[in-house]
Amino acid sequence: MIITTIVLFLLTIGFGYLCSRFDSDSGWASMCVAIAVVLGACFIAQAINTLTLPYDYNSQIAQFNATKETIKQQREMAKTDYERVQLTQEIITNNQWLADIQYKNTTIWGDVIPDVVDKLTPIK
Repeated sequence: MIITTIVLFLLTIGFGYLCSRFDSDSGWASMCVAIAVVLGACFIAQAINTLTLPYDYNSQIAQFNATKETIKQQREMAKTDYERVQLTQEIITNNQWLADIQYKNTTIWGDVIPDVVDKLTPIK
């Protein structure tokens, strides 16, 4: 994410510089300006996404912890097989999310995923 943002920024600057090298009467100059504007818009969108992504992950982590506590309490109160099956499905879904985000934290996405995710344990 950060690398993409930097690359878009550099491309925008590069095309902006390239635009200044063309004559304003040239057809290339208007096309170069259009490309620079599109790249600039992409850069702004990517920068906003990069800045807000950690907040989304923090929200998901808080939701996982709340679900884990709720399941812990509901497990004791589950009386029917249907309730147990529903709890089991919820546990599977949340543990899959946890495994996925812990894996992503070891990849290039690790820059935007909070490290607290590694300390989370699956729901048992």
